[in-house]
Amino acid sequence: MQTVLHYSSLRAGLAFLPYVAAATAITATQVSRRLLSRVRPRAIVAPGLVLASAGLTVLTQLSPHSPYAASVLPAILLCGLGMGSLFAPSMSTATSTGDPRDAGIVSAVVNTRNRSAARSARHC
Repeated sequence: MQTVLHYSSLRAGLAFLPYVAAATAITATQVSRRLLSRVRPRAIVAPGLVLASAGLTVLTQLSPHSPYAASVLPAILLCGLGMGSLFAPSMSTATSTGDPRDAGIVSAVVNTRNRSAARSARHC
């Protein structure tokens, strides 16, 4: 966005704020957490993967002249909702299946994996 659309650093950061809001504030902390007590994790993860894939597909169709509000924003919202649907179920599943004494290290491994995947995706 900074190179192609000539956004400042601040404006580019603000342009990606909806992704963060969708992924963490809405999906991971509210929707997934409430659904986990009612359905199996795969019932949340599978639609999340579909949403994230749809968002990434939209991103592949962008051109340098694509408008932010009509093209980029919907794509990053889809990605955010999809990825947010993966955070809570993956953490819950990982920490609940092992020995309670290992919950801390399992949580650290899952967080590291999530952050590594996010950084890898950012560079694609």
